[in-house]
Amino acid sequence: MDSFNLELLNALEMAVFEATDDGAFKALGRLPEWFHTIYEGKISEGKPLKLSKRFLFLANFLEDAHELWNSEEDIRLKSGTWTEKGPAGREIQLEAVALNLGSRHILIVQCGQYSYKEKKFILSKSNALSFDYKMLEAFEHQEQEIRKDMAEKLETEMQSLRDEITILKKRLATCEQS
Repeated sequence: MDSFNLELLNALEMAVFEATDDGAFKALGRLPEWFHTIYEGKISEGKPLKLSKRFLFLANFLEDAHELWNSEEDIRLKSGTWTEKGPAGREIQLEAVALNLGSRHILIVQCGQYSYKEKKFILSKSNALSFDYKMLEAFEHQEQEIRKDMAEKLETEMQSLRDEITILKKRLATCEQS
């Protein structure tokens, strides 16, 4: 990876690593500040890191990444977003991307910060779901009221029929006595 591309990725606050033969990862360029806040270990320049021991979610993703790296296909594999906590309890959303650059096996870890467009979409969906939920609650309440009214009307009708049957039985008994 040339120095311009590394500078660009570092400016975008991405942690860029190259897989080593022993399953560790060597940092390429400087590591972003957020990485230092969650790694919880001494990071010596040039010394490979055992990322899978610190980030359990990443350990699982790396199994798939190794398949990609062994295939040497020219594709990228995304981990999806996961959350890590730093020593101070601060949560950070992360996402990893594995790719092959020639014979080099690259892992990029970035903060899962949403773009303005993504935030707007999420907020819009959240508002729509909130409205739908409120409407559903209103319909359920209305349904309960209708059921209650119907049960009361049915009980009134049933009582009316029972009264009618009692009257008819009395008339029948009177007719039979005559």
